[in-house]
Amino acid sequence: MADTTVTKVGDYEVLVSGSAVAFWPLDPWSSLSGAVSPIVVAPSSGTSVGTVVTSVVGVFDIAIGVAEGVAESEVAPVTLPPSPGGKATTKKAALFGKVGQTMHLRFAVDHGKLKKTDTWSGTLRLSSKNSAGSIVQTNVTLAVAYSATVSNLFVFFAPNTKLKKNAWVTLEAQQKGGGTVANASVDIKVLRDNLGSGYAGVNRRVQLKTDGGGQVVSGTARPILAVPVEWPVIFTFTSGAHVTGAHMIRLDKDAADEDNLNATEIGPAVLVPRAAASLKGKTFILDAGHGVVYGYTKARRCQEWYVAHRVADRIRAILMSEHKVEDGDIYFSRSAGFGLIEPSQVHANNAPEAGEAKYKVDLPQKKIAAKTAAVGLHDLAKLLLTTHSGDHDTADALSASAYQGFLGRNTATVNAIVARVNGQLAATHARVKPGSVTWDDGTHRYVYVKEKQTAAGGWEAAGTTNLPITTSDWFALDSQAMTVLADRSARWSLAAEVGGGPPLGGKSFASAARAALKAAGALDYFRQKILYYVNVTAPHAYLDSGTKGWGPSERAKFFNDYQTMLSAAGTPLSMVLTLHENAGKGKGGMVLVSHKAGPDEPPDDQVRIAKTMVKYLDPFDHGTRSGGISKDLPANPAGMLYHGNHVRDIYAYFESEFMDATDPKDSTRFSYEAMAEPAFIDALARQIVCGVVEWLLEPQADLEDVKYMGGSIKGLW
Repeated sequence: MADTTVTKVGDYEVLVSGSAVAFWPLDPWSSLSGAVSPIVVAPSSGTSVGTVVTSVVGVFDIAIGVAEGVAESEVAPVTLPPSPGGKATTKKAALFGKVGQTMHLRFAVDHGKLKKTDTWSGTLRLSSKNSAGSIVQTNVTLAVAYSATVSNLFVFFAPNTKLKKNAWVTLEAQQKGGGTVANASVDIKVLRDNLGSGYAGVNRRVQLKTDGGGQVVSGTARPILAVPVEWPVIFTFTSGAHVTGAHMIRLDKDAADEDNLNATEIGPAVLVPRAAASLKGKTFILDAGHGVVYGYTKARRCQEWYVAHRVADRIRAILMSEHKVEDGDIYFSRSAGFGLIEPSQVHANNAPEAGEAKYKVDLPQKKIAAKTAAVGLHDLAKLLLTTHSGDHDTADALSASAYQGFLGRNTATVNAIVARVNGQLAATHARVKPGSVTWDDGTHRYVYVKEKQTAAGGWEAAGTTNLPITTSDWFALDSQAMTVLADRSARWSLAAEVGGGPPLGGKSFASAARAALKAAGALDYFRQKILYYVNVTAPHAYLDSGTKGWGPSERAKFFNDYQTMLSAAGTPLSMVLTLHENAGKGKGGMVLVSHKAGPDEPPDDQVRIAKTMVKYLDPFDHGTRSGGISKDLPANPAGMLYHGNHVRDIYAYFESEFMDATDPKDSTRFSYEAMAEPAFIDALARQIVCGVVEWLLEPQADLEDVKYMGGSIKGLW
């Protein structure tokens, strides 16, 4: 049964010198060879000879890929002839097809007045409406030789009121080291910028492939491609034998004047074979923004750190497993720390700072002491012994044996205290009874038995006394103590260090983020990473700046001096990657550079690295923000983008997505809830690694020519 309706996505016209001319719409599914037969009409009288209206036409057979954003409608089907007949009278014809699919368009133009040596020139205008009802048009310059057929064309119709012209290009995929890349999948998309100055709302993309010779084609034999001008367009190549590669162009508006017989070669796009994608000998610092028990107190957002550090872990794993980077050549800034949080303060916002006022730590020597005379040994023991359990982080009761065991773990210190007390008691002929230091469950204190010397020279008990300590008495931060502090710090972080945000559907961002963290196993991950950064052999940079996760100044110092700080002389850095997740309910990722001038102006290579990353960065597949490269805001400066960071020419600072926005696939969830899941983490990590591979092994040769909004960042973007 024949279809009663077909899908229409717009109309098309043929223009010459700016004015619409008549043409013949043809059936695109009939034999192409039949489309150029002479045009004959039946006789108008009783004569038996027909009249040839014109015997000369030029035929265009064009494939058109329609991106998202076009309104569809259902209309009655139209029967088109396989070849021209009669006089051309049509000046506008329908575009039939579906959004996201490749349409097939065929029409003939009149060559009756052309000389055999002439070429017909004109314009194909595609018109449609977007979902808001606005008219969108794309103009494509066309040419066909006298009485010829053109059947090697593909048009990327990327509907937007700003994208008004396309230009003809060709592109070949080659591989680093020689040869072409056949049978690769090719995704072509307009760089999506989710701001009013960009192209927000939908992706505008089509899918093509490379042929056996590496040429980007539609179908089997359409290598002449019409793509939008005056805006960045990205070709992404996926091939099993090669690292995913992206090639970005931006055609000047003058390129739209060139017809399909004069297509611009915009390549080659060079892909790195996986077998040759070794980064062995390259060195990296991965810097996960924010932290656990973050030292920069006004920016405490452990939920952001969790995603960033998970991404960093995944980047490390991919670099090692797929690109031969050695374990010892990947370093992390110390972003997970611990606090001296008392058991009763596990949910108090200022607990780490309150603890710092009472206790002090020598991290290289793994020891802890009281900071004030008001702190007793029982306070230290409770700090280092108390465990917690349950969803409410309930402090577990300590047994007398646990307190007593603490003395055994600090025998040398206890002996030194006893020796000091004995020295103080000697003038009164008293001493600490040997072996009498113990835990007294009744007074909840550590005590000793005081003995006085008798006239006969013996000793007799003279009462029980609290064992005093001073700020010079250091106790062990052994593995048991560190495990306790790490667990309590992780629990505190989840309770007090989750950042806020606007609500969504009645639920708060903090509660949703906390639930997502717990569901993802973040508590255990926090513990692991706290201990990871502490369990290193001194001397080590991780042990030199207190117990908390490093703030921006400590991180920048590590970038600048890591060779000295880690005794890694002879291994200069190849790249430093700082990973953040944005906030503010926006949409899309970006790579940040400094907004300042003078010594704080971003180096050229930092902008070039950012441009390279923009080609890949899109973990939610819904575009970037601010063109993908953005200057930090004066009201919210990012200190590591300034001249205090000496490695900015090998540096990328990511704000990869907006965590408090709505999940693009589920309007009941925050984006963060999806960002904490493995799919997002792996996607983002792989995109960043692709950018790293390109930058270090085969940077796009002509990327310098690609500008966004007139080159507003140093004339480079």
